[in-house]
Amino acid sequence: MAAAADRAGRRDDGPGGGAAEGAVEGAATATDVRPAAHGRTLHEEATADRAAADGLWLPVFEHAREHRWDLVLVVDNHTSMIFWQEAVTSFTAALEQSGAFRNVTRRRLITGGGSPASVLLRGGRPGSASPPAEIADPSGRRLILVITDWIGRA
Repeated sequence: MAAAADRAGRRDDGPGGGAAEGAVEGAATATDVRPAAHGRTLHEEATADRAAADGLWLPVFEHAREHRWDLVLVVDNHTSMIFWQEAVTSFTAALEQSGAFRNVTRRRLITGGGSPASVLLRGGRPGSASPPAEIADPSGRRLILVITDWIGRA
């Protein structure tokens, strides 16, 4: 991130720097909260307003709100990513704490061979590897972010 700068105004492009924090701020402003497909909640203020206006204490309900997106972080498992481990961990924690996503999961990208069939993901079920297609979501409510340094074979 060539234009990343920390709060003091100095440039910080290296691993573990402030670049991840700026990215999370952008993600938090892009939150998409939609009415839930199920569930309603009592709107206390509207109920009180109705009671004051017409003297009837009839509850006013609204749709429960939920975050629209799940996020899957697919992190390159190449040995060169050791230098980015702290930055990726901080970035993951910031995304989880931002409240911008329903769910944040992390998977490891294994690229041992030279063919697309050799690409696997780990971190879903304990001790198992799965093809990348497993994280696809036909409902369209999942974002997939790949984090890599582009050094390992893909």
